[in-house]
Amino acid sequence: MLSPKPALKVAIFCTLLASATSACLPQQSSTGGTPRRTTITGQTSGADSTSSSNTQNDAQSATTASNTTATQSASNSSCYKADSFPCKIERLIADKTNKYRASRGLQPLTFDGKISFVARDWSKKQSNSGFISHTGFPSARQNVYRTEFSESRSLNGENVAYTGMIGRTSQQDDSAAERVAEEFAVMWWNSSGHRRNMLGSFSNIGVGVAERSGGSWYATQIFN
Repeated sequence: MLSPKPALKVAIFCTLLASATSACLPQQSSTGGTPRRTTITGQTSGADSTSSSNTQNDAQSATTASNTTATQSASNSSCYKADSFPCKIERLIADKTNKYRASRGLQPLTFDGKISFVARDWSKKQSNSGFISHTGFPSARQNVYRTEFSESRSLNGENVAYTGMIGRTSQQDDSAAERVAEEFAVMWWNSSGHRRNMLGSFSNIGVGVAERSGGSWYATQIFN
């Protein structure tokens, strides 16, 4: 677990963008049974987390009508249960990620509104605590997904980041959204671990952002 304060302590984990007031962490999850290991650039988790998720899923009750509606709404919208401004930032981050992928000759990732809901939920939790981490990934994120949408989904990679460089975004216009999105996209791209996730063999991407009082922003990318 990393705290954005004091900022100097995060430098060994991530390439910082222009200032030591930003921090980020990458992590990957493998469902192929790879033994659990940890490095300073992320973590690969083995099949133990997947089997735990399946056990919990087996114990769930049948899908309710309200959750069916929620699933359909999220499928049809990239802004599920969120305001338009953070959703605009999230979509821009996904678009910028796909531009980076295109620069390497890779196919674009499909933006997923349901995964974005999970990513936003984690960004809000990090914002509330004032810390960035991958605590509980992937099982905790999969549990949020299952609870909200009454279906299981494997979530295989995660980038998280914090920045205090943006300042208050009281003017919630396109230029403000662009500024926040660019900050996170470039910060992740300039870190080898995060760039590896951005260029990974995934099909879908979800992005979630949350603003903390005072103008700090937290962001999460989740890959599937």
